[in-house]
Amino acid sequence: MNIEFNEEFRWQQEWITFPASVDGVDVIIRVTRNALDDRFHADANRESEESAYNRNRDTIREIARHMLAAGEREDDGSVVITSEAVIRYDPTLARAF
Repeated sequence: MNIEFNEEFRWQQEWITFPASVDGVDVIIRVTRNALDDRFHADANRESEESAYNRNRDTIREIARHMLAAGEREDDGSVVITSEAVIRYDPTLARAF
């Protein structure tokens, strides 16, 4: 499985989204606000959540890779990284902050 991530991302009210290409097919990855706030030290505001995403981009992408490899997709083909997914794929982030 060939997975490529684009550098751009977009903050929306409930999550940060970023594009990926999986074997040439576009896939949207979503990281929930709860995952950013609970697992990546964000403070429930746009600036803090964007900063947390940027600081943890490599970890978030690795979690997305695991989820894609496991076939964990929504009905629309997207991947949603929740707090639970972060814990499942990176147990070192299991403690709440």
